[in-house]
Amino acid sequence: MKNKYVQKYNALFMKFGAYLVIVASISPLPFSAIALMAGAGGMSRMKYTFYSLLRILRYFAYAYILWLVEG
Repeated sequence: MKNKYVQKYNALFMKFGAYLVIVASISPLPFSAIALMAGAGGMSRMKYTFYSLLRILRYFAYAYILWLVEG
């Protein structure tokens, strides 16, 4: 992370990285790429785990929509 261009984006990721994990958790964005960025960007494990648990909300929303379609 010594490159000046990478440092600029690392600062942005440290500022807005939690929002990116939340958006990737509840949307169809590729979550594995965001997880890789979170690990490389230095996000704490507890923070990442907490925000990535919001994926459960997406699964419940999908299940609810499927339940409505079937009924």
